[in-house]
Amino acid sequence: MKTVSFLAIILPGLLVICFLFAACSPVNAEPQQEGILRVAISSINTQAGGILRVALFRGESGWPKLKNAFELKQLPATAEQLELRFEKLPYADDYAIEVHHDENGNGKFDMRWLPYPRPKEGVGVSNNQFGFGHPDFIDARFSLSSPETTISIQMRY
Repeated sequence: MKTVSFLAIILPGLLVICFLFAACSPVNAEPQQEGILRVAISSINTQAGGILRVALFRGESGWPKLKNAFELKQLPATAEQLELRFEKLPYADDYAIEVHHDENGNGKFDMRWLPYPRPKEGVGVSNNQFGFGHPDFIDARFSLSSPETTISIQMRY
């Protein structure tokens, strides 16, 4: 009668288990790519004082209401040109930005109604889309597909 060693029986099973753990390990998963978005804002009316609210929208949902923004940043309107950053943004999505210059600090987007409705305070939109009324998301959207992207927004008063 032949004697079979303990290792000869166990070793093949251990190799199979190690292979399965290695194949299912998250170490092999490709990390989600993320980038930084730099927003350069120009033509800011510094004499009006107040703050700029910069709203980043991720997808069309909630556009253009500031309260629905994916991320909202505020900064004082202290220079004619300002720059800010949004970090760790996934590449796969479409984004759009709206900038509101809250000159009087009331937290509202003030409108002038006569002779036709238009903003009383400064506004800026990605792709510098302006016209009668608020631009559609599709006109203001942009995508992020590199480690660092810069967009320029010009304020209108």
